[in-house]
Amino acid sequence: REGVGQPRWSPDGTLLGFLSRPEDGEELQVFVLPMAGGEARQVTRGEEGVVAFQWSADGDALFYRMRDAAEKPPEGEERHNRSFEVGDNSYLTRAAPRPIHLWRVALEGGEPERLTDGAESLEGIRVSPDGRTLALAVNPSAHTGAGILTRIRFLDLQTGATRALGVEPPVDLREFSPDGRWLAFGRPRGPEPGFHPDGIFLAATEGGEIRDVTAGIDRDLGGVEWLPDGRSMLVTGTDRTHNVMWHVPLDGAPERVTLGDVHVRLKEATADGRLVIVGAEPHRPPELYLTQAWPAGRSAGSRRSAGTAPTASARTGSSSIRRITWRGADTPLSWTSTAAPWAPPPRRGASYIRPWPPRDGWSSAPTTGAATPKARLSRAP
Repeated sequence: REGVGQPRWSPDGTLLGFLSRPEDGEELQVFVLPMAGGEARQVTRGEEGVVAFQWSADGDALFYRMRDAAEKPPEGEERHNRSFEVGDNSYLTRAAPRPIHLWRVALEGGEPERLTDGAESLEGIRVSPDGRTLALAVNPSAHTGAGILTRIRFLDLQTGATRALGVEPPVDLREFSPDGRWLAFGRPRGPEPGFHPDGIFLAATEGGEIRDVTAGIDRDLGGVEWLPDGRSMLVTGTDRTHNVMWHVPLDGAPERVTLGDVHVRLKEATADGRLVIVGAEPHRPPELYLTQAWPAGRSAGSRRSAGTAPTASARTGSSSIRRITWRGADTPLSWTSTAAPWAPPPRRGASYIRPWPPRDGWSSAPTTGAATPKARLSRAP
């Protein structure tokens, strides 16, 4: 199949939903594959294609986001008029952006039901465990610059009523707790987005209380994974040059989970309390790890990959790492440059490490090697 992506298990695990193109060149649609055997079946037939989808809590329906259809072109001389209102968008935009809205379709077919409309555009959705409520990440318009004004809104699927979360933008939608009492979301800790680290907060789904559960972690945080009991979660963030993870109880202090040299890429908590991690170690490709989700401080556990694909296995050869440290305006700064031999370019040549933002006295540092170095900026210890 063409363009396969976003695989998602049904709540009972008997079906696998995914996005794919029905035919080469067609728009992405949702397909469902039975795990007991048989062919995948197309569920959606949206004209504009599906952006993303989620299962309903009972597995009987799908919620999907789709961009509004373009207006029919005018006739006569007006057909040459391609002007549109320019907003806070990319300078390469050549047509008026169209909002993304939410639809629901029964798994067994039937006419899809539109759940949102208007000029606002949906950035994401989450389904509550009881299936009665949706959390919507809503932008005020379809313009890309509206992303710094994202708000969260609750939609009652029985009544159609909506309720705002009541937190100033920007916010990043995360996950409902397993018992549905809390919704996790991220937002900057300061007034200027992008200049302050993001924290993870909890909002009571019935309204009222907002809790800052990661105030004790002075790092930029992103990913959230609730543990099955709903009383704690795992959050990931960046600590200098490492992607690390913390265990965050709802009542108590966060604790960093010991993972050694493993950089966390993906994580998933199982129903019996174990934790599956896709992680990478220096000079190794990403692999699959299995560990206990709690207590914190447990080692990363056993590596469960029986082996990696031949293309990945070839990447475990030696690499060269060069650290360059210099005095910045306030503090020592350094580049960590890694040149790995697993992706040789068609020709050898020089690549350049460019510090940003540029300052007087800083210049590009040319390096040579069999592969293009990957550089990251980090504070020197």
